[in-house]
Amino acid sequence: MAAMRTAWLRVTNAIPRTRVKLWLAGRLYQLAKLVYRNDRIIIRRRGITYAIDLREAIDLSLTVFGSYQPHIARNRAVRLTEDAVIFDIGANTGVMSLAYAAQAPRGKVYAFEPTAFALQRLRKNIAVNPELEQRILVTQAFVAQSSAEVAPSKIYASWRVNGAVDTAAHPIHGGIAHSTDGVTTTTVDDFCARHGIQKIDLMKIDTDGHELQVLRGARQSIARFRPAVIFEMGLALMAENGAAFSDFFKYFHDLSYRLFDSRSNAPVDLNNYHQWIPRWGSFDALAIPQERLPRHHEPR
Repeated sequence: MAAMRTAWLRVTNAIPRTRVKLWLAGRLYQLAKLVYRNDRIIIRRRGITYAIDLREAIDLSLTVFGSYQPHIARNRAVRLTEDAVIFDIGANTGVMSLAYAAQAPRGKVYAFEPTAFALQRLRKNIAVNPELEQRILVTQAFVAQSSAEVAPSKIYASWRVNGAVDTAAHPIHGGIAHSTDGVTTTTVDDFCARHGIQKIDLMKIDTDGHELQVLRGARQSIARFRPAVIFEMGLALMAENGAAFSDFFKYFHDLSYRLFDSRSNAPVDLNNYHQWIPRWGSFDALAIPQERLPRHHEPR
């Protein structure tokens, strides 16, 4: 069985999965448009309200399936307390921020988003959830390795599924970049020092290839607060940004963390990462402090 799973993972990891998903989403969008007629609608799913644009992949998933990436929104290995503090880095339109806020009624979610395009929709999604609004603190900033860095002029913030051809879409993940004009840069460590952050329970990082830089700028905070960390990886995206899996592994190993697949909670290491991380797609890793692991070192 293990050999079959390994072979299957090798086959699927060679497929441009994100592109395939976007193509399938395009077909689903056509059906959804017949049902809802308008692209912009208001929906309520699992107790949370969303201002939806059906042309966007995340929004379409929420509308049709009722959720988006539940292994990130409610990972069974990450138990958020009522007063949990969560950093959502690369918050986009706020889907994860809202999910985390709903789980932490006395907590705080710090949502970081650099593009005005996504930020406008993030604020709209928060506004239509007044019961969650006070729990989410939004910062328009590019989170980096150093606060002295200059943010890229554009950052990927949109994944269209309505069939409109955009020659500027990323060749691997299909994202469309939007302006970061006027945005400031910060690191997690500098932000925590500036705002007197006293704990972080979960850090979610989805920055389309810049995850290692974000982590390097968060080293002191991770060492101090020992949060669970969920972050995105992909072999091609890592190579595009001058990173490798070994960089992530060493980073977390030096901090006494272990890495897992966030869907299955299976361990991921230097010997098996090729089985889990797709070349032409993305993979969501879960990092857990060694001291929080059960006896058998699996977060179940």
